[in-house]
Amino acid sequence: MRTTLSLLGEGTGDQMTWHIGDEGFRMHLDRRIPDSLRVKAPSFVDLLLKGSGLRRGDIRGWALHPGGKRIIEAVGAALSLDERDLEPSFSALRDFGNISSGSIFIALERLSREGALPGPTIALGFGPGLTMEGAVLLP
Repeated sequence: MRTTLSLLGEGTGDQMTWHIGDEGFRMHLDRRIPDSLRVKAPSFVDLLLKGSGLRRGDIRGWALHPGGKRIIEAVGAALSLDERDLEPSFSALRDFGNISSGSIFIALERLSREGALPGPTIALGFGPGLTMEGAVLLP
């Protein structure tokens, strides 16, 4: 069973870029990112779940990289997630902001406050070139 997946979204290579220089990292985020994720997230999640015996409706927990309100809303709408599903990600964003890849761990911590994941869980992250990263986490 596949439990992780990483893909670069076709035609999105210029939407999120990092440039390393003498002054540190410079990041560029394009306005198209939420729309690209809205289009690409459902097929990405279906491919992540392929062969696992699970379908989207079986997933009990969602941890989305809290890269911004529009990103959480776009991915949530694309996957038909409700307010309860999105709360761990919004909570992490409210309390810490977008702290890059570390944000996903805060969303997972919020999701598992009772000490365990609520059932099969999907964690999604997004990175440079508009890479989509996903993991199926089983309790």
